[in-house]
Amino acid sequence: MASLSLKSCIPLRDGAQIPILGFGTYELDGKDAYNAVTWALEVTSCSKAKIQLDTARLTPHIFQGRLSPHRELLSSIFSIYSVLLPDSRTLPVFLRVLVNVLYLLILDSISIEWYENERECGKAILDFCHKNNMPRSSVFYTTKLKYNNGYEGVTRSIKKSVDECGLGFIDLYLIHGPIGGKDARLESWRAICEAQKSGKLKSIGISTFGIRHMQEIVDFSASAGLPLPSVHQIDLHPFQVRSGIVEFSKAHGITSLGMGATSSWASVQASEYRKSIAKNTARIQLISYSATPYRRDYVAIPKTSSRQRVVSNAQIFDFELEEAEIQDLDNLDEGLVTDWDPTDCD
Repeated sequence: MASLSLKSCIPLRDGAQIPILGFGTYELDGKDAYNAVTWALEVTSCSKAKIQLDTARLTPHIFQGRLSPHRELLSSIFSIYSVLLPDSRTLPVFLRVLVNVLYLLILDSISIEWYENERECGKAILDFCHKNNMPRSSVFYTTKLKYNNGYEGVTRSIKKSVDECGLGFIDLYLIHGPIGGKDARLESWRAICEAQKSGKLKSIGISTFGIRHMQEIVDFSASAGLPLPSVHQIDLHPFQVRSGIVEFSKAHGITSLGMGATSSWASVQASEYRKSIAKNTARIQLISYSATPYRRDYVAIPKTSSRQRVVSNAQIFDFELEEAEIQDLDNLDEGLVTDWDPTDCD
């Protein structure tokens, strides 16, 4: 079996090639996002490898600024509440109204705020490519739809993402999660497939879906004549192997893209396995950063804002694990969730 390197790619079911190691930008914004992308481009350009950059950020200040136009509405609602408060029988009705209003306001905010680093990441790519005379095709750019809010809403979100990054098209676009219900998921998938036909999206996929959600997409795609997802991004590392989801993906030609590997470091520190490889720092880093070198059909996207770790993340292809070591890694699964896990949602 050929050795892997930073240049290694995995073929997707749609014919595209995705780099086996990417760089995540989760929770990076502004200058931090720009710098991290630039460092990753510097590392990969030295080896003339195609780079994969993954963007998506859940902003902690999602409501800042965006709810100001609705302050009068909220003020009116709470004024009504102050009048109704003495009558406990009206409280359930008020709460239902309040929840529905806030839900609508959140939808309005998310479409603007959720991808706060697409502009910075896109600018870093364009600046680096221009400065180093590199073609746009040397970068594999991924971003995601965070909320399933109907065909028209998803179509608008895709256009916004394409416009924000400034790259002309998106190499891989994912539904970020299954939340919203079956109908919402299927409408999102239909909108994404239509955008792929237009050339705005080259490859398309899903993220953090459970087997039931994936089966819905498979069945819907078969009945509607739509393509299947090319990629499923989910937390995958030695402490979270998700055998059922991975096997389902393989059976349908869907490539697994592992995230959350860096967040498993605490489990590495506590693991008995760490003691057996304590003299080999590279192998400890392997567990922390990426399952890729021992899982050749996975793609990994470690994330960091440190220049030093960007470099070290790219230096994990200089050794091969022995079969016994691979088996040890396979036995570390503890169902560790590193971020969120909506795989069982309705």
